[in-house]
Amino acid sequence: MNFPAYASVLSGLLAACGLCLQLASPNVQAATLVTVLSEDAPAYQETAEAIEAAAGSGHRMVRLQADKLAGAEQQLGEAKLVVAIGVTASEHIAAMRGNAPVLAVLVPRDWYQKSGRALLTEGGSQGSAVVLDQPYSRQMKLIRLAMPRLSRVGVILGQASRGQLPELEAAARA
Repeated sequence: MNFPAYASVLSGLLAACGLCLQLASPNVQAATLVTVLSEDAPAYQETAEAIEAAAGSGHRMVRLQADKLAGAEQQLGEAKLVVAIGVTASEHIAAMRGNAPVLAVLVPRDWYQKSGRALLTEGGSQGSAVVLDQPYSRQMKLIRLAMPRLSRVGVILGQASRGQLPELEAAARA
């Protein structure tokens, strides 16, 4: 996975989030955006930088580490939007049950479908995700564009992905 490319794809979405911050904030000039990183790895740092750049300079940016959220209640309480980068950050933020909407990024679709959605929206909280996985329809389209003469594609499924076979077959037939 090319994380810098993923981060740039997020930029457009997060520019829209920046607009949402402006509209949701009583003080249009200074909404607080909190990014929470699962760990201090380059992929998470680059994603946070892209998010902060997309949100614009008119907002207060706060960057936190998931394993160091103790004592950050005030910063999280002031947030108009929390962007949790990675599963660990998403789970830590969901457990804190704050008031700000949470956008989980750099998370796998399987995690979001099996537990993430419920965690992020528990108790009426607002939460959603931008998942890493590309839909099978998009993957099949790429295969057809890249290799138009190809008539068969093999796919190895594991125990965790076996349930996605009907979706994969439908995308292959389309």
